[in-house]
Amino acid sequence: MKELFVNGEICIYAAVTEAIVLVETGWRKHHGNWTWGALAATFLLFLVTLEYLIRITPEIWKNGNFVKKFILIFAYIALLVHAVYGFIYMHLILNSVIYS
Repeated sequence: MKELFVNGEICIYAAVTEAIVLVETGWRKHHGNWTWGALAATFLLFLVTLEYLIRITPEIWKNGNFVKKFILIFAYIALLVHAVYGFIYMHLILNSVIYS
């Protein structure tokens, strides 16, 4: 599992470096073509972290102390809030012209 985190972190660092170093100028300045890699790498790291959270949940729930269980519950609440706001954002994009 550590290899997935390391690969995800390397992907994030490479993508952010690419977005910083390869800056577009001129009329394409606001297109954001080099930021797509950073967005994709962030999603990849999110998936790796989500898989890790799901995998360690039974062990923490059985053997963890109160603090670890509280952190686990907080992580799932944060994931639920993230999903709800993601669906709201997608609804706004698909059903209106304003997405900011």
